[in-house]
Amino acid sequence: MTTTDPANPFVPPTARLEDHSQKASSSLRVEARVVPADAAMGWIRTGWTMFQQAPGAWIGIVLLYFLIIVVVSMLPVIGMLSAVLSPVFAAGIILACEAQHRGSAPAVADLFAGFRKNTGNLMLIGVLYMVALVGVVVLMAAGGLAAAIPFMAMGRNSPAVPAAVGVGILFFLGAFVLILPLSLSVWWSPALVAVHDVSPFEAMKRSLLVCLRNWRALLVFGLLAGVMCLVAISPLGLGLLVAGPVLAIGWWAGYREIFLE
Repeated sequence: MTTTDPANPFVPPTARLEDHSQKASSSLRVEARVVPADAAMGWIRTGWTMFQQAPGAWIGIVLLYFLIIVVVSMLPVIGMLSAVLSPVFAAGIILACEAQHRGSAPAVADLFAGFRKNTGNLMLIGVLYMVALVGVVVLMAAGGLAAAIPFMAMGRNSPAVPAAVGVGILFFLGAFVLILPLSLSVWWSPALVAVHDVSPFEAMKRSLLVCLRNWRALLVFGLLAGVMCLVAISPLGLGLLVAGPVLAIGWWAGYREIFLE
């Protein structure tokens, strides 16, 4: 309630002002939301709106991220670290979005915010992802070897060849089926670890289950992202400087709508 001193009309009102920074930061829901398919369009609209507010910073953040990942990936042996570092940089993008949501201007330096908090847990997400991915690659290699042995040993006319080829195809299909949930487990887990201090295992489990429950919205988001990227690469790829940040912020917007109060 606003109160004033009747004897002195120049005294400022004593109304309690809202703390918008606190209002902007919401708590993690016990049960994540299930959103409709068209929610993905709202995420991308949010991405476009926030990008327009600070285009220079967002272009710098996303461009630097891709440069770092590409350079690290090209280095022998050290290149494997790209999978370990990706969740840390993803957390930096999340924290930059959170800062802008609270009213602060994002900065390129925000990309490294993941190195200041929960860094070990964020890197553990990358380690778990990399180990699981190696397992999938081994599975695919085993399938290829199972299909190749009859060709090498007895020739293509061997009666064992059709069965071996079938086994190889099953291995490849199994590997593909495993890659999808693996990717979903790391989709929103960096946000849960960086913002809410959720443990890596729990964050990956939550991300996987929530993504499966919201597969329609994620499918639409993926289709829209594909269309945007196809359009963006036409003018010498320069459109990716816009599409990249918009999609990155849209990814964060999906996390906020689904996970937060």
